[in-house]
Amino acid sequence: MNNRPIDTRKPNSAFYRKGINEGEPTWKDKRDLVTFLIEESLIQELNKTYLRECQEWIPRYQYRGFKYGLISSSLTYLFFPVVRRQPFVKRFAISMLPMFYFLKWGYTWGHENFWRRAKEVVVTYEIYAGTRSKFTMK
Repeated sequence: MNNRPIDTRKPNSAFYRKGINEGEPTWKDKRDLVTFLIEESLIQELNKTYLRECQEWIPRYQYRGFKYGLISSSLTYLFFPVVRRQPFVKRFAISMLPMFYFLKWGYTWGHENFWRRAKEVVVTYEIYAGTRSKFTMK
């Protein structure tokens, strides 16, 4: 599958968490691996097209989280002082809480959807590259 020398082959280890003390790869590491598979690996063109489509999930959910956050924070800002008007700083600070929540939600959920879809191609590549066992999947 991959005719490069063994020391330049990527990834050097499988993308999963082996033990409790071992950290799993970050979202950036996972995105870099998928970018490597799209641009430099010798996988089929159909898989590369599928991975490109998977990458579109990240900005889609980030934008959706921004829209939800913008609407909810502006509604919170407008309707928060029901009985007595609050100072601008207090209203603004409280109205930013939904914005932070939805921005974080969009970032996390976009990456979760991206990795859930791209994982099948990545695992197949790791099995053929020899960094993951096809029997234990570790």
